[in-house]
Amino acid sequence: VDEGETQRLVTTWRYGSPVSDVAGELRREGDLAGLHELICRMVGAYAELHGHGALHGDVHPGNVLVAADGSVSLVDFGLAATIDGTGAPGRRGGVAFYIDPEWAAAELDGRVPPPLSAAAEQYSLAALLYALITGEHTHGFHLDRNRLLEAVTSGAPRPFVDVDGPQWSTCERVLRRALAIHPDDRYPSMAAFAEALRAATPADCSNAAPVQPAERATRFVDELLDDLEPGGALHDQGLQPGPTATVAFGAAGVAYGMLELAIGRDDPMLLAAADAWHLAAERNLSDQWALDHPSGHLNAADIEPLSLCHHRGGVHLVG
Repeated sequence: VDEGETQRLVTTWRYGSPVSDVAGELRREGDLAGLHELICRMVGAYAELHGHGALHGDVHPGNVLVAADGSVSLVDFGLAATIDGTGAPGRRGGVAFYIDPEWAAAELDGRVPPPLSAAAEQYSLAALLYALITGEHTHGFHLDRNRLLEAVTSGAPRPFVDVDGPQWSTCERVLRRALAIHPDDRYPSMAAFAEALRAATPADCSNAAPVQPAERATRFVDELLDDLEPGGALHDQGLQPGPTATVAFGAAGVAYGMLELAIGRDDPMLLAAADAWHLAAERNLSDQWALDHPSGHLNAADIEPLSLCHHRGGVHLVG
């Protein structure tokens, strides 16, 4: 629809649940056949999109909805691009856990990320599938963004067995190719990826010893606190490169999280640590990168000033 100089895309409203919720339930039930069908439908939807010459541009679990009948819909095409590679450099979307090595390398080097490509979107989707299948991310969780980016550019995804995932070797081999560091080593197209994944049935695989969600969560939180509490790596070096102060990515968010843990665990030491992180957030407001990222990917000027997640108001609210 053309409205003067503004072009708008009219789409159909889609109902459904976030794919992460649906996949989590399938994992808890041990339904690998259902999980296989779900991820095949996802890749099929992306393959169809690529077949029409378009890239989604913002791969994360909130942008994939699963209806009651199991059908999959892709939503939020605000960062979509053409597949011919003519997109603008730096105009990229996504969540850090699913970004491709090409983008990660550019960000580490202080360069503008290259335009989105079909190979890059294949990597992002494979990273999302890994999380849906195992309940963990390909390279673990790091509050320090640079540590995560370095892992993405230099190492293979963790084996399923290392994250208590299913013993599903055929699927793991398919994902490892799609998650290759070099684009030329991935599948030649999303359609080829979809075909390989469809053939990777779970008929002969089994689940590893089940890990209860509460046990997994407790282990994760304890490991994270080791870095956040006094003497830990992140506590001593701070959050770099930015935004260093905000609720979404900075010290205010850490303070709020530790406050919730302190209340839940009735732990005065965690409460003191939360206070220390909030004081750090207020100090960080005077930093150059308090609300921005040096790469330009996230700028406070581009975000609604009333946003509690990305602006000063959220830092003061946490206090």
